Amino acid sequence: MSNTNFNKRIEELSKKWLNGTLTDAEKEEYDRWYRSFEDNEVNDLSEEDFDDLENHIYASIQNKAKVLNHDFRAQKHRKTIGMLLAAASIILCFVVGLQIYQGVVESKQSEWLAEIKPGRDRATLRLNDGSVYDLDSLQLGQSIDLDEVKIKKSEDGQLTYSVLQSSPKRAMVSTISTPRGGQYKVLLPDGSVAWLNAASELTFPSVFNEKSRSVELRGEAYFEVKHNRAKPFRVITPTEEIEVLGTHFNVKAYDDEGLSNVALLEGSVRVSVNPGSSKILKPGQQSVTKSGKMRVEDVDVSEAIAWKNGEFMFQNESLVSAMQKIARWYGVEIDLEPGLEDRSIWGSVSKYENIKEVLSIVEMASGAKFKIEERRVYVTK
Repeated sequence: MSNTNFNKRIEELSKKWLNGTLTDAEKEEYDRWYRSFEDNEVNDLSEEDFDDLENHIYASIQNKAKVLNHDFRAQKHRKTIGMLLAAASIILCFVVGLQIYQGVVESKQSEWLAEIKPGRDRATLRLNDGSVYDLDSLQLGQSIDLDEVKIKKSEDGQLTYSVLQSSPKRAMVSTISTPRGGQYKVLLPDGSVAWLNAASELTFPSVFNEKSRSVELRGEAYFEVKHNRAKPFRVITPTEEIEVLGTHFNVKAYDDEGLSNVALLEGSVRVSVNPGSSKILKPGQQSVTKSGKMRVEDVDVSEAIAWKNGEFMFQNESLVSAMQKIARWYGVEIDLEPGLEDRSIWGSVSKYENIKEVLSIVEMASGAKFKIEERRVYVTK
């Protein structure tokens, strides 16, 4: 019999002995095993050691095995002690094994947690001539000098555009892309500023035309638009078009969320879903577009731009939406147990905290539990 099968058999007999359900044949089999155990280990104990050991085992067996129908203290002979030691050894093996397993899991959890870092300023610049630049490798003050424009990484880390020709023959098109776990600030050619959130993409020309200033967005960005009444500023997303003259607003239009939001902080914007459906927003309002239909509602704008200010802010936000934000910023995958979709949470925490602290806040707010394996977060009830 292999060691594995032998151990399983002894475990089975020990449980039956503790429950008082051993057959005569099983009792004889078990006697042979505990006699060998007793010969090797128990005979070396003094009578005083037996009494101390018996008292300890008595308490352990009563507490752990819940065997309440046996008067262990009434049996003072070595055979009983041997059997108790055997049973206790089985229990001890289980306890030690469980502790070792838990220790390994906790060690792995610590390793995985250490590898998951908050996001940071990083992005890729892609030009319409096919050239690609990793903006991480561009040093502060360093520039990309092209025929029509100079693209420079300023001392504060933002990307700036300086047009070298007043009327270039062909406007160069730039696309700034942030990965999951990235964000970036861009000073556009007209002097407007855009902050890109994680997993976002902004496309714009090096020189805007004479009639308008148009950019295309996928993902999320906060804009501070330079006023120019003669040239309206337009943000085009897959679901809507936002037109402004000069204002501060946030646009959230991730493909995987199924809806988009435009939140207005200052000024006035017109949001159009199609030619026959448009709304003008006032400060403190947001539009919500889903399945081609738009509604306007009041909003706490501080929540809408919390990401730009270095925070996760959840105000009656669905657990699904909160976990999507966390996933993008920390670059992890989320596995949500069915039945948690309708839970909402309140709370805020710095997005530069380690992911364990952020998940602790969400756990307290939602009652959900979290387990991390490599770069996947399992969310359970």
